[in-house]
Amino acid sequence: MTNRLDEEEYRGSEFKDWTCNVKGNNDMLSITQPHVISGIYKEYLESGSDLIGTNTFSSTTIAMGDYEMEDYAYELNYEGARLARQACDEVTAVDPTRPRFVVGAVGPSICSIICSFISALVDHMSTLTVNLYGVGINRSTVYCLPG
Repeated sequence: MTNRLDEEEYRGSEFKDWTCNVKGNNDMLSITQPHVISGIYKEYLESGSDLIGTNTFSSTTIAMGDYEMEDYAYELNYEGARLARQACDEVTAVDPTRPRFVVGAVGPSICSIICSFISALVDHMSTLTVNLYGVGINRSTVYCLPG
């Protein structure tokens, strides 16, 4: 499956009046085009993958700053994890003897911790906390386990 989306499709109805360009913000597709992300997850699983990573690699408040979407970091992580878990559950239901697993993708930011001052480290830890909460680390349900 090839998905070539334009600016309008990236925005979806949720962000149709957003003030800056968002094309290239693949993480936001978990909100605006969930069927595309679910389709990608299912393609990997149906082709033999036992693990899929969430569509959340850039869903940190720092990285989302490029699109003025810092306030959506949690929702992006949550939706990316939810869609991945749903895809795993659906594919596992077809063959329960072969469970599928979700791996939360927590990526780097544009902020280089090694060369930054201590305040940048604090900011980075704060943004990763939002990232991890969104993919489900703070929940009683552990998303990396089946069902």
